[in-house]
Amino acid sequence: MQRSYAPVLRGTQKHPVITLLVSVLILGGTVAMTPLLNTNLLGGTGRTPCRSPRRCRPAPHWTPPWNRPKRSRTCCRTPRASRTCS
Repeated sequence: MQRSYAPVLRGTQKHPVITLLVSVLILGGTVAMTPLLNTNLLGGTGRTPCRSPRRCRPAPHWTPPWNRPKRSRTCCRTPRASRTCS
């Protein structure tokens, strides 16, 4: 790699004006091509950016413990296997 890169470095050091002109031309060409870039930062398609197979649901509203409704501690009179408290 040094064999291929060393002559290029020597050439740029011997002709700094040409190196500077070529770099300015490359920079100018880059700036001249910026109108060709299609960038749309805000969207504008009218579609949501979320592409998920599931429907997006809003997060449930969290209520602090002191604002939650009180649960009764009485258990239903059902068989032991399906005993539930409300």
